[in-house]
Amino acid sequence: MLRQGVIQWGGPARCTDDVARVIGYSSSREFYEDQDRLVDLVSSQKCIEDLDFRRLVLATEIVFVSDLLGAGVEWETVSGLSDEETLTMLREMQRESYRFPNSHGNAC
Repeated sequence: MLRQGVIQWGGPARCTDDVARVIGYSSSREFYEDQDRLVDLVSSQKCIEDLDFRRLVLATEIVFVSDLLGAGVEWETVSGLSDEETLTMLREMQRESYRFPNSHGNAC
């Protein structure tokens, strides 16, 4: 799901400088320059550092929910993941973030 959350920014969803700053980048250009690394990181199933985890979750939350900025109502079509399963996974990740405020539960 996090992989799709980053990949979808390369489709119809376009990351603006303002959105990039919310996600933790100085500009949309910096986000797009880091996009492949994030996808590779999630795909590798290696330990993900806190900053990258927050960036991945925020990017996914925005692209999943926002119809103005992200995939929105088209999420299921473009990602192959249902809204229900995506929301369930996001909630699990959010709960982990609150349980481990300085970590997302992985020992890095």
